[in-house]
Amino acid sequence: MAATGGPTDRSTPLRFRRMRSSRLNAPRILVPLAAAVLASLVVVVTPATAASPTGHKHISASLSPTNQITVDWNATRKVDHYEVHTSSTPAMTQDVQGYPVSRRHTDFSFDATTPAYSYAAPSSGNYIYVRVYAFKLNGKIGVSPYRKIMLPAAPPAPGAQQATVATFNVRSAARDRAGHSWKSRARAVADLIDRSNAVAIGLQEAGTPLKTRTTKTGELDITWQFDDIARRVDPKYKLVYSNQYSYKAHGGKEGNRILYDSTAVSMVDSGFFAPSAVDRYIRWTPWALFQNNVTGARFYFIDAHLDNRKDARGSQAFYNLRQEQAGTIIAQAQSFAATGTQVILVGDLNSNIYSVPTNGVHRALISAGFTDAYSTAAKTNPFRVTFNRFAASKKSASRTDYILIFGRPDLGGAWSYKNWTGKEDGVFASDHNMQTATVPY
Repeated sequence: MAATGGPTDRSTPLRFRRMRSSRLNAPRILVPLAAAVLASLVVVVTPATAASPTGHKHISASLSPTNQITVDWNATRKVDHYEVHTSSTPAMTQDVQGYPVSRRHTDFSFDATTPAYSYAAPSSGNYIYVRVYAFKLNGKIGVSPYRKIMLPAAPPAPGAQQATVATFNVRSAARDRAGHSWKSRARAVADLIDRSNAVAIGLQEAGTPLKTRTTKTGELDITWQFDDIARRVDPKYKLVYSNQYSYKAHGGKEGNRILYDSTAVSMVDSGFFAPSAVDRYIRWTPWALFQNNVTGARFYFIDAHLDNRKDARGSQAFYNLRQEQAGTIIAQAQSFAATGTQVILVGDLNSNIYSVPTNGVHRALISAGFTDAYSTAAKTNPFRVTFNRFAASKKSASRTDYILIFGRPDLGGAWSYKNWTGKEDGVFASDHNMQTATVPY
């Protein structure tokens, strides 16, 4: 029988409390074990009734139908005790829970539905990361590599209408640098959009003026980056809004635009709103109401790009600003959902699992009732960053770009999700990967 219990607290022996504190503040102090180092932790999600695998150095974690997680490992020689640690990050830096385990036990079970694991709710698409520590009698500490577990999300409802949607931060042409100019990337951006076959695409950072001229009537005629994209993609794709949201006197970012497949859906209504801002960095957020050309089914589509500025040490000003911006988006989505219509939110939220103090924007959305499309079991290139920095995407579940649904929980979660990694037409189309998901409405 697996050992069970709660996380370490003030009632825990001193040696446990000291380990928890040092792990939180300075993970590198752990001394690797040499000959007796724990074997790789292999997460195997199987029914609770399945027989436990056996074999030398085997370590596993299983998830029961009631979301109880059981961790098993092989005994280590000359050990004083073990600890099972969990976290919302592989580095064990946030939301850390530590469970002391007697040396007489080589397994441990805990309930993943408690408030301590709210960050990994089934609708979140977030992982619970697990490590096992062996505290040797000689004072050394062995640590297993991390492995991850995601609680199963609700499947899409039978008979629900399907929509493949996308989010794509195309990087502003104003931020061109050697080897990654807009001229060299534009075709790749358009080809990716065409290959996605999405019915609605949220673009970010597409607001750079590429050409400016004055007409005979004295008006300013601007060719924007989003105009260039619209001209390059399949003619079936139309822009929801091709004018400026604001003029220089009012400031604001012009980069968010929505493309839609006019052969699949029609635009019924559209608009834009301004989440909280400081200075002149207004993040204009467009939305549109689409209707299926065949069935008449409708969904709202919101394209967001939250403030990207980083806080100075000791400050949370921009973190708090993003939380306020998320609050504005949630309120708008709630207004749309009150009509009984599914809401699809996409965008670059500038918040990830390593954000300090937390991945607050995403947590606010999940707490409000959003479902992350990444929570589906059918994922392509899932464990890769979405912000690629014009290079091969590193292995990590740290996401900056998201697709979420809201308002119709009866429709369930997503059918599939894809992180479009790698090059297109021989180049990296952007410093972000396009994300697509097939969701119900």
